[in-house]
Amino acid sequence: MQRASRWELARALAERYVRADKIECGRILDTFCEATGYTRKYAIGLLRHPPPEAPRRRRRRARVYGPAEVELLRACWELTDQICGKRLAPFLPELLERLAARRSLPASASVAVVQRVSRMSPATVDRVLGPYRLRLPRHRPSTTAPGALLKGQVPLRTFADWDQTGPGFFEMDLVAHCGWSAAGEFLYTLCLVDVATGWVVCAGLRNKREDTVLAALERLRDDLPFPMLGLDSDNVRRYDRAQTPYRRVLASNVLSTARIDELAAEYQALDPVRLKRDIEAARATLR
Repeated sequence: MQRASRWELARALAERYVRADKIECGRILDTFCEATGYTRKYAIGLLRHPPPEAPRRRRRRARVYGPAEVELLRACWELTDQICGKRLAPFLPELLERLAARRSLPASASVAVVQRVSRMSPATVDRVLGPYRLRLPRHRPSTTAPGALLKGQVPLRTFADWDQTGPGFFEMDLVAHCGWSAAGEFLYTLCLVDVATGWVVCAGLRNKREDTVLAALERLRDDLPFPMLGLDSDNVRRYDRAQTPYRRVLASNVLSTARIDELAAEYQALDPVRLKRDIEAARATLR
């Protein structure tokens, strides 16, 4: 009998041994010594203090994603401003399709690599990008506070009232381009996001005065492809199937055929890599 089997027998008999009377202990000890060949003194020690069960070795899963997949995923992550896996994963197939259409994929991105990355789950995206995310700074300062002027002139709804499935009801936020310090002067961006479609429009601001924000809001409203019906400055916590704003607007059935054709032409001409490069160049100019 091998040692592993002897120790397994010791663990099996130990509980009975410590609870048995003197006569029963002798019988268990005789049986154990006969089966294992151990001396009585050593056998008594094993039965009183049985050896722990060896932990099972966890079989490591084979690596599915190699350097090529990591490189492609990182490129997509950088293009989308390093968003989390839950937000990035649903849009990977469409983003990769646009990159392929514009021939902007990395040289190492074969068809098989693209397919594997497009099927990544949010948890896998976060796990693969984890080491790179740890290198990023944590939180930026907040520079906004509630204002009364906008809420008095624009129809607002609370989170409980957002039951609209059609376009026109917007969430609003003000982004400060202050880096890691809110001291001194810096620019702002007013962002509006349509709740139903995810359509985003932005305007740059020199300051965050209420009249400045209101003027920018009116400009953005006039440029929308659909009318603004409501505005909220607090985020709603509701989740549905992820889609790009472009897909949501097309599915809303509120656009004319001519407007749909215009948006489709803009979408086909969109190059995510060039767009990201232009944004970074504009940021560098502002700095």
